[in-house]
Amino acid sequence: MERKKILVILTKLYMGGFSKSLINFLLCAKNYRDISFSILMLDDEIMELEKEIPENIEIIRISGENYEISYFNKFRLFYHKCKYVFFEMYYKYLLKKEINPKYVTEYAQIKNKVKALSLMFDFEFTKKYNAVISWQECYCNYVLAEKIPSNHKIGFIHPNYIEANFNKKIDKPSFKKLDKIITISKSCYDTLCEVFPKYKNKIYYIPNRLNYDNLVNKSKEYIPEIDKSCPTMLTVARIFDYNKAVFRIVDLAKKLLDDGLTFRWYIIGDGSDFDQMKKMIIDNNLSDFVLCLGEKVNPCPYMANVDLFVMQSHIEGRPVAVDEAVLLGIPALITEYSSAHEQIIDNKTGWIVKDNFDSIYNKLYKILSNEDILNLAKLNIKNIDKHGYEDCSMLINAALGDK
Repeated sequence: MERKKILVILTKLYMGGFSKSLINFLLCAKNYRDISFSILMLDDEIMELEKEIPENIEIIRISGENYEISYFNKFRLFYHKCKYVFFEMYYKYLLKKEINPKYVTEYAQIKNKVKALSLMFDFEFTKKYNAVISWQECYCNYVLAEKIPSNHKIGFIHPNYIEANFNKKIDKPSFKKLDKIITISKSCYDTLCEVFPKYKNKIYYIPNRLNYDNLVNKSKEYIPEIDKSCPTMLTVARIFDYNKAVFRIVDLAKKLLDDGLTFRWYIIGDGSDFDQMKKMIIDNNLSDFVLCLGEKVNPCPYMANVDLFVMQSHIEGRPVAVDEAVLLGIPALITEYSSAHEQIIDNKTGWIVKDNFDSIYNKLYKILSNEDILNLAKLNIKNIDKHGYEDCSMLINAALGDK
């Protein structure tokens, strides 16, 4: 019997939850001998994370990208740029605050839409695949919808659509051309159905997959430099304050120290606010207690050796790092983002708190000042089915039209 072929498209494999979810999916799908997978990269930069892709996966790259923007799209882009600049000035100089993020997202969407529509490339080779999956929202979904002549088109939306401030008018024409739209949490599914009721019959909730054995092996790749003389915490996230609330970590750490607690808070990740975050840590004399380690291809050794994982973001879809921490036996304290209760059993495998300073601080203080609370959570985590995240049949069936 001829093997079925699935093509996955993305820009490049930079650090982030969507990259981890793809690698884990491919690892979990290795046992499907009757299916072959290929990856189409829309950016030709080779990333270090690619070394984790299974060897039997074909990687196809688009190099020397060529775009031809029509007059209509030039006008469209110019209009949205003027609109964006107007609101940027309005918020900055009149209201004296940051621009409303919905205008930032809208402009990013329209740039990606125009870029996708203007991409001059022969995608005829994609006809040989039984299905094509876009692993990223926006640009990759637009390329899939508008440019790829596939028998079956599946597009991912990872974040909560409303919380991410997406403009549905920009996405709707492309969504119409997709056969299925996949999202990774029940709350994200409910939101998509609310925003696009007409497409409810082709929206699916399929959780991220995680390969437990691979996760354990990665946690043993090196010995992390962790000070175990006091309670330790870890945050793995993009250093971007708008949705990750990284600057709040500085205030939380200051108050914990002022109230007599000693700890080490390790932060892994890079992003646009990294330099400012480092400066805030130095300015507040926190360099011995809050340690920004930058981006690490494999943060699992840190994750498996701290006492507590902390994800105190304002906005999340379903962060892979939280699932990874719990599978590695580490309880997590997370804010009540839309999918929080799908990842943590509150007061058993971790703690879910309101997204405000006092709620986070009070719970942190209680946990860090009582070792028994952490130990009980770790015992509860031991009873979790560690291999329950490995079944990738839902996505494969959806991709091949069997669901």
